[in-house]
Amino acid sequence: MKETTFIYALCEPDSSIRTVRYIGKADNPKTRLQKHIYGAKHSHGGVTHKNTWIQMLLARGERPKLVVLREVEWKDWEIWEKRYIAAAKCLGFDLTNNTDGGGQGGYVCSPETCAKIGVVHRGKTVTLETREKQRQAHLGKKRTAESCAKTGTAARGNKYALGYRHTPEARAAISRSLRERPVSDETREKQQLRRSDFWRRRRENTTRYFFGEFEIPDSL
Repeated sequence: MKETTFIYALCEPDSSIRTVRYIGKADNPKTRLQKHIYGAKHSHGGVTHKNTWIQMLLARGERPKLVVLREVEWKDWEIWEKRYIAAAKCLGFDLTNNTDGGGQGGYVCSPETCAKIGVVHRGKTVTLETREKQRQAHLGKKRTAESCAKTGTAARGNKYALGYRHTPEARAAISRSLRERPVSDETREKQQLRRSDFWRRRRENTTRYFFGEFEIPDSL
């Protein structure tokens, strides 16, 4: 068994700012890239977000850019893969990963299978007996001191309407007023520009720091 393996990213090929679209683990990153491309061409794994993205690149005569993020010990690869995926999501990258990493399955049901599952479960209700069993199962459970401390830290300083809950009528009225509030096309455009500029600057300032500048070594 190998002592180390690699955490890698598949990125958009035409971006000056590294745009991460997929993060994974591979013993041989170059071979793994070829498998990704072959799998997308032949739709291995079905219709997935990753396959669709790679197919769009191939249709334009392009291919994903592979970047090695870190060489890690084999026993720790699941931890590192999860960390990188979580960090990429926090940075706002539109990842095509089906899972949060760590060797979880990425199976995607076909539309026919999803429809069958929907028919079986649609209209099901939880009986009072089941609800009572669920209640009894949680009865008496105590949260850990660490969990309580995290909740307290998050809520500390919140002095605005502390503990107040709107009535259903009030919530409906607030929702209705927000939905009916007119927003001009000019305002929408300004909001979109601000959001785009925010993510652009955030990625410029943090992506290179977190993901580094490690191109795939020629020896791999």
